[in-house]
Amino acid sequence: MAIPPFTQGYPPDGSSLGNTKTTMRDNLDGEFLVVGVDHQTQNTIFPGAAGSHTKVSLRNTASTITPTLPPGIFGGGYETLYSQPAGSTPLGPLGEIFYSRAGAAGIQLTGPGTPVKTATTITTFIPGGILVQSGFVQSTASTGIVVFPQTYPISLISVTFGMIVSNGSTTGHAGQIYYVEDIININTQFTWRQADLSADATGFFWTAIGY
Repeated sequence: MAIPPFTQGYPPDGSSLGNTKTTMRDNLDGEFLVVGVDHQTQNTIFPGAAGSHTKVSLRNTASTITPTLPPGIFGGGYETLYSQPAGSTPLGPLGEIFYSRAGAAGIQLTGPGTPVKTATTITTFIPGGILVQSGFVQSTASTGIVVFPQTYPISLISVTFGMIVSNGSTTGHAGQIYYVEDIININTQFTWRQADLSADATGFFWTAIGY
């Protein structure tokens, strides 16, 4: 439905409602449709949500492209911030903030969760939905398992290691390597192995990246 033009000054003084009904209706319908762009209208199914933003669209006035209105993410000439709507399936969970330029596919800016720090791990995210987790394992064992504080929803990309040596010594450690041995349940955990038990490594730092 096209948004009708707004006519100021209605109803004019001394006019009858019958003579101004059509213009007043257009004004009111137009205001409802305008508010509905980027906002929840009074017809929203969510109690108390009327007037709240559904998205924020920034108009590039240099563009001559007119998007189709309403609803939805605008086309060329607009940059839009929006939270993931119900029923859609981008990377993150419901409510994460996305950015779209000229109607292209959204880029996730928040999530997939709140940054969390524990005594041995840190979990955070990079805009775009990239999940970065890191921590350290203090152990002289030949193998073990690290369980990620947060499961990767789609896929783990890589795990890297940094060795911890006793007394800060760097002699005799040229062959010391930690590596991922098992890729079973790789989105939730990984099995590590120490390749050179002759070295006196006392553990390792790890960093995992995925989305």
